[in-house]
Amino acid sequence: MLLLTNLFLLLCWCFPCPIKCRYKYIHMEEMLGNVAGARQIFERWLKWTPEYQAWRAYIKMELRYNEVERARKLYKRYVGCCNTADAWIEFAKFEMRAKQRENARGVYEKAVQELIGDLIPPEPEGVEEEKNVQEFYDEASKLLLAFASFEILCGEMDRARAIYSFALHTLPSSHAPKIEAARVALEKQYGTSSGVEVAVLIQRRRKYEEQVKADPHDYDAWFDLVRLEEQGGNIERIRSTFQEVVQHPPPMAQNGGSIAAHDKMRWKRFVYLWIEYALFEEIMADDLTKANQVYRGIISMIPHKRFTFAKLWINAAEALIRTKDLPGTRKLLGQAVGLNPSKTKILDFYVDFELQLGNISRCRKILESALSRSQTSAATWIKFSKLESELEEDERARAILDLAIQQEELDSPELVWKHYIDFEIQMGEREKARALYEQLLSRTSHVKVWISYAAFEAAPITNELEYDDLKSRELRVLRAREVFKRGHSYLRGNEPHAKHECVALLEAWESFEMEAAQGNNDSVWVKEVNALMPRRVKRRRLVEDSDIMEDYYEYIFPDEAAALPNLKLLEAAQRWKRQKLAGEGTRPDTALLEGANDVPEEKTTDGG
Repeated sequence: MLLLTNLFLLLCWCFPCPIKCRYKYIHMEEMLGNVAGARQIFERWLKWTPEYQAWRAYIKMELRYNEVERARKLYKRYVGCCNTADAWIEFAKFEMRAKQRENARGVYEKAVQELIGDLIPPEPEGVEEEKNVQEFYDEASKLLLAFASFEILCGEMDRARAIYSFALHTLPSSHAPKIEAARVALEKQYGTSSGVEVAVLIQRRRKYEEQVKADPHDYDAWFDLVRLEEQGGNIERIRSTFQEVVQHPPPMAQNGGSIAAHDKMRWKRFVYLWIEYALFEEIMADDLTKANQVYRGIISMIPHKRFTFAKLWINAAEALIRTKDLPGTRKLLGQAVGLNPSKTKILDFYVDFELQLGNISRCRKILESALSRSQTSAATWIKFSKLESELEEDERARAILDLAIQQEELDSPELVWKHYIDFEIQMGEREKARALYEQLLSRTSHVKVWISYAAFEAAPITNELEYDDLKSRELRVLRAREVFKRGHSYLRGNEPHAKHECVALLEAWESFEMEAAQGNNDSVWVKEVNALMPRRVKRRRLVEDSDIMEDYYEYIFPDEAAALPNLKLLEAAQRWKRQKLAGEGTRPDTALLEGANDVPEEKTTDGG
C-alpha cells in the first residue's frame, strides 16, 4: 500500500498527470480512511488554480462527512478564485440546501456587489473587448434572474419585482425580453390583474422603444407607443413621449418642388401625432393653453407653400373657439385661407363660423377675398351662391353663378353648371334652366349633357307638380323626344366617330320611350328608336408593333350599312353556315327568312 501511495505521489506531483489519476489518488485515501490526507491532496491541487470540477469535488467530499462549515469556507474561497455567476449561484444554492435563507440572500447580495458592482463594464477597444463586455452582461443577467427566482422561492414577491426592475433599467435592451418574460410569469402566477397589466405594459413598451430607436420616422410605432403610455395613465410619461416624437419630423427634399406621395403620407402621420398631442393636453392633461401652443408649433413647422393639412387648421381653430378667443380664431383662419386658397374645407369652416355668429357681411368679404385670389375654384363660387341662396338673396345668387360660368378657366366647370341648373329648377324657372342647357350645349356637346337635358324636359319641376295633368305630361314627352332627336342628329352628323356616346344616348332614349309607352314594346317610337340602334360586329386587327391579332367590337349604324356592300353577303354566309351545322330538316328559304332579323357578330379581318 505504501508503494502504491508513493506511485500516486510520483504521478501527481512530479509529472503532468490526468485529472483522473488525482481522483483515483483521493479515492484511495478515502477508502483507507485517511480523510486528512485526501484534504492535503485537494489543497495542493487548489494551489494550481484548477477548473471548477476540483472545487466541486473538494466541497462534495466535505459534505459527505457533514463538514458544512468547511464546505462553506471552501465556497468562499471558490467564489474568490472563480468570480462567475455560476459559482455564486452554486454557493447560494448550498446555503438554501443548508436551510440558511439569510446566508443565501447574503451570498446573492455579495455577488451583485462583487460581480456587477456599479454595472460599468470596461470600454471595448476591439473585437475581443466587445466579446468580454457581452460576457459581462450575460453573467449579470444570469445572476439577477437567479436572485429573483430565489426571492420568489422565499415568498418575497416585492423583492423579486425590485430585482426585475433593476435589471430592466440597467441591463442592455438585448437582455430585456428574457427578464420581461420572467416578470410577466411572476405576475401571472402570484400577482394581481393590475400587476399583470403593468408587466405586459413594460414588455410592450420595450418592444416599441426598440422599434422607434431603430427608425425614428416609423410613426406607426410611435402611435403604438403613445397608445400604450395612454393606457398606463402617467401624464408626465405620455407628455415626454409626445415631446420626443415631435423632435423627429419627416425628411424632405430641399429642391422646393412638389412633395412625393410617400413623403406626404409620412407628413400626414406626423401631423396626426401632433394633433394627438394637442388633444392629450386638452382632454387628459386639461391644459387648453398648452394645446394651443402645440397647434402653433406644428403650424410653424409645415412648409405650407408646398403642402398643408386642412384638418390641422380646423382643429387649431376649434381649440381657440373653446377658449373663446374669437380674434385669435379669425386671425388663424385668415392666415389659413391666405396661405391655402385652394383648401375649400378651411374656407367652408371659416364661412360657417362667421355665419353662426351672424356676421353676414364678414362672410361675403371672406368669399370675395378668396375669389380675388383664386377665381378658378368652382367650389368657392358654389359656396358663395349657396350662402346667398340660404339668405334668400336669389338675385345675388343668380348673379354670382352668372359670373362663375363666364370665367374662362374653372377647375370643375361641370359642377358650377350643374349647381346653376339645379338652382333654377329649385326656383321653378323652367325657361331659365332651359336657356342654361342651350347655353351649355353651345360650349360642349357631351352626351351626358344631352341626356340630362332630356331628363330635365321629361320631369316636372317644383311649381308644376300641382298642375301636372295629361296635357302637361304629353308636352314634356314631346320636348324630351325633341332633345333626344337633336342629340342623335348632332352626334351622327358632327361627331361620327363618337359611336359609343351615340349608343349611350340611344339606350337612354329607348328607356325613356319604354317608360312613356308604359312598357309597350310595340310602341311606334320604341320601334323607331330600335331602328336607329347600331349593329355590333366583331373584327380583328393587328396589335401595334407586333404580329399578334386581337378581336375588337365596332358599331355599324344603319346609315353606314349602305357603304358596306359586303355586309349582307357575309350575313347570308353566316346563316348558311348555321343551317349546315343544324343539319337537314330546314329548307334554305326558311332558314333565310328565320335569319333575316338576326344580328350576327361579323368576323372580318382588317389589314390582312
